Amino acid sequence: MLLRPIPWGSGIIGKSRKLSTFFREIWRRRVLQVAIPYGVGAWLLVQVAEIILDAFEAPPWIMQGLLVILVLGFPLAVVLAWVFDITPEHNVVRTRPLDESTEPAEEAEEELPAPAVSLEMGDSERRQVTMLNAVFEVSHSEDPEIDPEFMRDAMGAIEDLSRSLAERFGAHPMPGASEELSLVFGYPQAREDDARRAVTAALALIKEAGGSPALSSGEDRPGFALRAGISTGLVVVDESGKNEGGVAIIGQAPRMATWLKGLSEPGTVTVGPHTRKLVANYFELVELGRYDQPQFGGETAAFRVGAALSAGSAFQPGQALTGRKEEMHLLGERWENVLDGGGEFVVLQGEPGIGKSSLMSAFVQRVVEGGGVTLVPCQCSPYEQHNPLAPVIRVLRESVLKFSAEDDSAEQLLKLKAFLQEQSVDAGEALPLLTNLLSLRTAGQVEPPSGSAQIIRMQTLELLLEMIAHAASVKPMLLVLEDMHWADPSTLEMLQMMVDRGPSPGLFMLFTTRPGVEQDWVRRSYVLVQELLPLPRRSVRELIESTAGEDRLPDSLTERIISETDGNPLFVQELTLAVLESRAWRESRSSEDAEDAEWLEIPASLQDSLTARIDNLGENKSLLQLCSVLGREFSYDLLRSVSGTENEPALKEALAEIVKAELLFQRGLLKNLTYTFKHILIQETAYNSLLKSKRRELHARAAEILEQDASDVRERQPGLLAYHWGEAGDPEKAIPYWTLASRQSLSRFANVEAIEQARRGIQLLDRQPESPGRAAGEVPLQSILGTALLSRHGYADERVRKVFTRALELCEQIGDAPQLFQVAVGLWMYYTIAGKLDEAHALSQRLLRIAETTDDPAQHLQARYCQALVLYYRADYLTAKSHLETALESESADCDYAAQSASGDDTRLHVRVLMALINWHLGFPKTAATQATEARAIARRAGHPWGDVFAAFYSAWLHQMRGDAANTQKYAEEAARVATEKGFRFWLPLVGFMQAWAGNRQADGSGAARDETGVEQMKEALDQYRGIGSGAGVTYLSFKLAEDYVSLGLHEKAKRELQNGWDVLQTAGENFFEPEYHRLLGRICLAEYRDSEDSDRLAEADGHFSKALSTAQKNESKALELRAALDRSEVLSLEGKGSQASAALQGILVRFDETDNSADFLRASALIKKLK
Repeated sequence: MLLRPIPWGSGIIGKSRKLSTFFREIWRRRVLQVAIPYGVGAWLLVQVAEIILDAFEAPPWIMQGLLVILVLGFPLAVVLAWVFDITPEHNVVRTRPLDESTEPAEEAEEELPAPAVSLEMGDSERRQVTMLNAVFEVSHSEDPEIDPEFMRDAMGAIEDLSRSLAERFGAHPMPGASEELSLVFGYPQAREDDARRAVTAALALIKEAGGSPALSSGEDRPGFALRAGISTGLVVVDESGKNEGGVAIIGQAPRMATWLKGLSEPGTVTVGPHTRKLVANYFELVELGRYDQPQFGGETAAFRVGAALSAGSAFQPGQALTGRKEEMHLLGERWENVLDGGGEFVVLQGEPGIGKSSLMSAFVQRVVEGGGVTLVPCQCSPYEQHNPLAPVIRVLRESVLKFSAEDDSAEQLLKLKAFLQEQSVDAGEALPLLTNLLSLRTAGQVEPPSGSAQIIRMQTLELLLEMIAHAASVKPMLLVLEDMHWADPSTLEMLQMMVDRGPSPGLFMLFTTRPGVEQDWVRRSYVLVQELLPLPRRSVRELIESTAGEDRLPDSLTERIISETDGNPLFVQELTLAVLESRAWRESRSSEDAEDAEWLEIPASLQDSLTARIDNLGENKSLLQLCSVLGREFSYDLLRSVSGTENEPALKEALAEIVKAELLFQRGLLKNLTYTFKHILIQETAYNSLLKSKRRELHARAAEILEQDASDVRERQPGLLAYHWGEAGDPEKAIPYWTLASRQSLSRFANVEAIEQARRGIQLLDRQPESPGRAAGEVPLQSILGTALLSRHGYADERVRKVFTRALELCEQIGDAPQLFQVAVGLWMYYTIAGKLDEAHALSQRLLRIAETTDDPAQHLQARYCQALVLYYRADYLTAKSHLETALESESADCDYAAQSASGDDTRLHVRVLMALINWHLGFPKTAATQATEARAIARRAGHPWGDVFAAFYSAWLHQMRGDAANTQKYAEEAARVATEKGFRFWLPLVGFMQAWAGNRQADGSGAARDETGVEQMKEALDQYRGIGSGAGVTYLSFKLAEDYVSLGLHEKAKRELQNGWDVLQTAGENFFEPEYHRLLGRICLAEYRDSEDSDRLAEADGHFSKALSTAQKNESKALELRAALDRSEVLSLEGKGSQASAALQGILVRFDETDNSADFLRASALIKKLK
């Protein structure tokens, strides 16, 4: 017979519910609304009647009758109010009875306010968890049939153990077989050390199961052995209630934990590779082997857990410390005060990962290295918050008394007695207190302390404080308490007593804690609280470099890590290591796309910490998840619309709570109110916790609201709409917006953004089936991408070639695509700057044919320019000039000459720059200078930074050819400034070459190099230029570098550089400065003749100069012919043929249509006078 227990509170609850219903019915029937006015009115009537009746000396029975009527009328009024009601039309009707079936709903509707977010966020989420799966197996039994009563007791003990572990370590128990235990760490509340908690819980489970009478073997019963497996991974937590246990954990982590359990030997714990990364610094781990497990992605390693490692991080030297010089200096000053006999209390406070432990460890290491100090490191643990004086007991046992695992109780007692003999305390009083504190078994050798528990507690604390003060007075002591936010109440009380005593001579107390310390003593005047702030950007960059070691991350990836970590050192290190260890990084290191990687993921080592901060929001977590969908920064108006809130005050209050938790920043008050995530990692963690299906739904809602409510968002923020439609899984709507956004970014010279936006649009197109429509949509994106890559990385970057080649192929597939000409220009530019002049020439001819079929002046000008530039590099100056003159004649005032340019600037300035360079060769130096000035003017009017750099750089080039160092420096600096501001990295080596040349000229006006340092700077710049794949102009730059080597007498270096230029000339056909090769060889021979007076060297010099002259004449370069003639005249003068040299120079000068004050003309005039 089963006895059902009667709920003791059922009667009281029932009566309470009836009373509540009764009072609510009185209010609904308006009884109080009638009774209260009736009572007030009756009282007023009696007061007035009493005054009037006294004035008329009325008989008493009148007042008495009035009172009787009023008293009898009160219950009548109450009854009528209960039974009848008055409608809005002033009709009297019977009051309907209360419908009890709807009462709870009505009550709930009245009492519960609308939530801050009206959207349904779903019953499932994605999160990282650590699964502990253990099984209890009968270890040995001679009886094949185990007593079921024993099994009942054992199952009860297992259940108790499971419940106890879940409560102590913050785990969620999962349903399973009675002899199994399954715990989830990281749900429903994540903690930063969930993996560590799981391993600690498993070890505690083994220890406690071994000590449980119900699970231990005996004479009449078998024992149980435990095997456990632990795995960490991403799962979906389903709270929909469809499962028997109410919650389902779906993912590989539960299956891997079960598999690892099977690998475990009895009495051991096995962890997987992900868990191993998270706990490797806390436990001894032994690899069991690697197993082929296709279900887990292939080869999977397993590790057996050994003993826990020492928890004192203060003992760990050499931890990275970056950007904390001021804090270290402050701690050093405080330590000096302790050495002088003072005392200090210092609290290092900051958010998780900000660097408290690193700073503390570095400071401890510096102090210990100085010698003469007693170090007492204590560390609080989240698992021991309910164990009194846990960090004190641990440091006494491990660091002070040095108890070992081999010590028995007697040995431990001897060590304690020996220690007390060295102290200034009464050993007779101290021994009982410390044996009690340390839970030592004394076998009757020591009497237990007398008195109440509270008296013993206070005596123990006083004893500890006296021992610390005495030790510090003998020798300076550094007492470290790490993670004070996890301290147990008794430890906090001890700290309070210590601070109340004031600073103790020779004692430095150093605490680390997180924000939110509620101890009053931290506000004392003699307690220094040092708040650790995020690292500045420069320090973060240094930390990334030191963490990466020999690996060098691209600048863009470094900048992304800096922006996503917001100066948190732990985040910086973990994210950097995650990049270096990722497969995507290893694969991209050898490719040109490493810099543009978009695969940064939050490492597992940060997942728990970040998720814990989000879980701490409670009900506001869903609001933060919604915010994460809207982006790093979002407006309040958009959030309000997307949330569908029906309770705006609740929404504002929830946002205020999130801001208070320092997860969001708020800007603005009434108008333009916006919110920004403090850490991008917080945003990504909140976003990743949403199911992908829910993300798509929310993105689609956000996009629809933006299109409907913000009419200007299409023009102002097309990238935002593209992002939301793309994440919503609607590529047809997203791709046009990505095209618009990338074109807008390109027009604003935001090349990095344009590259990313164009690529995202192309990625969406790649998922679509091939069709003419897809090709037509991809061409503008590829064209924009190519132009942006060209601006950021330079004409000769291989990525530029790939993109423009793909775009050209698409144009040819479509047929007469409107972008065909511009795409071909982009590919032509790549071939030209890469030094592949044959391919460039073929494309320039194709461009000319296309232009001839149209009436577009911009295409005509661009095609002529393309043809002329290739001819210029090939030293066909006259034909090149003819093309340019034809182009200039076709210019139209109302034409957009930037429309067909690969770089997006005005082609007319390119034409004038090239005309200036050609005219210098052809003997028109003044015209050349004028045309360079016109090019700069066009660039200024157009306002395009690429055009500004182009015009300024080639002005510097022109003046370098003229030998004018001052103007070369002027225009090179101008080009460098704009290129640096806009991120045009292609130009930096070129302008660096010009600046190094201009800054290294002799002060005597000879134009010779001043020293080797400047020449080596030129060489470094040239090597950088060649290193990015550029070939155009390399012959000129190589010969210019060789010329400076020659002037410094570094002939071997000059010969090597001349050969480098000659090799390019031979392979690429870039012979526009070929005469310089022969001239400089002649100068080397001439210098060697002067050193040796070997007539053969003089003859060789004359031969080289003659070759230079004939080559310049063949190319019709009067400027280079004059330069060769100037050097040959020195040979003729040495041979006694001064008049012949003078006549040759005069004959060349006569053929110049213009002269100026450039170095060659001045030198020619001076030499002619000398020869005469």
